[in-house]
Amino acid sequence: MTILIVYIIVLFVALGAMLWGQWLIFQKAGKPGFMSFIPVVRELEFLEIVNKPWWLIFPLLLTYSGVLGHLLSNSVASGLEEYKMWFTVAQLLGAVAWFFVMVSLAKAFGTKSPLVYGIALFILPFVFFPVLGLTHQYQIVTDEKNKMSPRQSIILNVGLAVLAGFLAFKLYLVVMEPINFARLERRHMCAVTERLEQIREAQTAYKTQFGEYTGDFNVLIAFVDTGIVTIYERKDSTFVYYDNRFQQDMNRDTTIVRIIGYQKVRERFPEGFDPQSLRFVPMTNNAEFNLAAGKIDRGGITVPVFEASVTDIVMLDKLNARFDPYIKKDHSYQIGSLTEASTGGNYENSQCKDGAN
Repeated sequence: MTILIVYIIVLFVALGAMLWGQWLIFQKAGKPGFMSFIPVVRELEFLEIVNKPWWLIFPLLLTYSGVLGHLLSNSVASGLEEYKMWFTVAQLLGAVAWFFVMVSLAKAFGTKSPLVYGIALFILPFVFFPVLGLTHQYQIVTDEKNKMSPRQSIILNVGLAVLAGFLAFKLYLVVMEPINFARLERRHMCAVTERLEQIREAQTAYKTQFGEYTGDFNVLIAFVDTGIVTIYERKDSTFVYYDNRFQQDMNRDTTIVRIIGYQKVRERFPEGFDPQSLRFVPMTNNAEFNLAAGKIDRGGITVPVFEASVTDIVMLDKLNARFDPYIKKDHSYQIGSLTEASTGGNYENSQCKDGAN
């Protein structure tokens, strides 16, 4: 943490020194100092200071486009990854143009070795901008022909406005990308957990009928499609009997179990439910859930168990190309367990049931 604080302090000091140096240079060249703080305007004023044509602003702006391009191409929203090489080229061309301006700036202030001083200004502006502004005087008269005409100014401003709008839109996509992913992930999760709970309902009915779970989707689907479960009624009761040991009447508790009817398994699901859908992960290209069943020992008692699961990678298969950095590679949604006597899930989907997805 201490190193980070020191780094931030040094960064702000260097930035402040560079801005102060630019302010001094602009004032000595007869320009308002505050213009050195405004992007694009700063570049145009620098070109006037070094007596170069205004249209050189375009290669200088390549520096901005290169930096923003890399930021956008590194985001999953932009879809600009294939253009990263062009952003690199743009940034390099912008750097070359800026170096040319720095050498010209060193000449304009009468330094003894403009090339060496220009390299220093280019590499360490936070040191040599203040030094140049404090120790040298502006020595050239700008050529009015190099200044921008009103018409050229309008054209440039319109072009920059269009570019700014495009970049603002791309930055908006970058900001919205995590939000869009969370919304889509929630939609997939709600559909998947609903299907997992349908699998649990089918497994519960199967166990009621056969005393164990099944790890075969074909068996489970056939059972849901045509199977019948027996409906029992259990009633606790007490009866009186004569105890020979104690020579008296005594009460004894008992449970009476009787069959009161039968129910089709399909009736446990919504009308129109397709049993074949149990095996498939919703919103995918027919990817299937993992299903397994077995038995575990708990305190000397054999307990049947089952587990149905799907990984995030499979669940979000259609989103992988766009949202791969956001997808958790080691996470899965499951219901039931092969190691615990539980039919619960490892998720919270109350918002799905409330219709908030």
